[in-house]
Amino acid sequence: MVSKKPNQFFFMRMIISFAVLFACVAHAMDQAIIPQVDDIAWNFFFTHNRDAFSYNNEHAFAQTSRNNCVLIYAIQDQRKKCIHNYIVKNNIAFSDKAQFVYHRSWRILGVIDIIPEETSDSNILKMLSLEINDNGLIVPKIAAWHHFNAQLPYNPSPFFNKNKELCFHGIEKRTYVDPTYYHKVMWQGIVEYGISERRPCELLCPGPGLEPLHMSLIEFLNFPVLIKNILNSDGATLRSFDKYSFSHYKSYYIGNVLLSEEYKHFQKFPYGADSVKAFGNLSQSIRNALVRRYKNQQRTE
Repeated sequence: MVSKKPNQFFFMRMIISFAVLFACVAHAMDQAIIPQVDDIAWNFFFTHNRDAFSYNNEHAFAQTSRNNCVLIYAIQDQRKKCIHNYIVKNNIAFSDKAQFVYHRSWRILGVIDIIPEETSDSNILKMLSLEINDNGLIVPKIAAWHHFNAQLPYNPSPFFNKNKELCFHGIEKRTYVDPTYYHKVMWQGIVEYGISERRPCELLCPGPGLEPLHMSLIEFLNFPVLIKNILNSDGATLRSFDKYSFSHYKSYYIGNVLLSEEYKHFQKFPYGADSVKAFGNLSQSIRNALVRRYKNQQRTE
């Protein structure tokens, strides 16, 4: 007969059950000597095979019983306390407008803070990521992006991408000197800010001819629902880009965008184009591409 390998979760449950039982016995004897259950769990998770405790495995482990689910929540709470203690110990301060987000594993806290620049009318976007590594130590990552102009009209929240990098969508506006004609050029666009780099965003659509349409998302600034639909879609392609101090840009293919029923909704935004006062003011090519995408989407639902 072929022997089966012992179930890893079975041993986990046994060890943790003994730990919880010990805590309960100690509680019955004398509350002053209770070892905290979350501390026991925290030490257990950091002294055993850490690779097994990814978010997915922790979630699967929590589903095996109610006690395990409670234990996972205790571990998540302990992680938050660990990060909070790091912030207090290092005197890290944030403004009242700072936005906070935790990664779904509760191992990473992301913070974005928008600070006005003293020498211009733009802002500085400050980004901070605090991650608990496998040894229980906090690894900080920081970035400060100048020329941050404004938040998007639908007020998006910071988020983590698939690489666990803290990201945020916003509007950037800056002036460059054209290297060919040596005159100033003003650039404005919707940018995905990350800890490592900034990535301007575009919508890629089939064109009337052989060439596809590349539309900067800044063109849709007066259509908050449409922008949100595009930026929340999956399957964006990262492409090389060597202008305006960017290294890459994100291209969202219209075929991967799920359009809401209100995608044509118009709302005047201070930084939007004055010439665009309704959906009908967009170019015919882009209007046709969006309408065609919505009709195709309705057929497949």
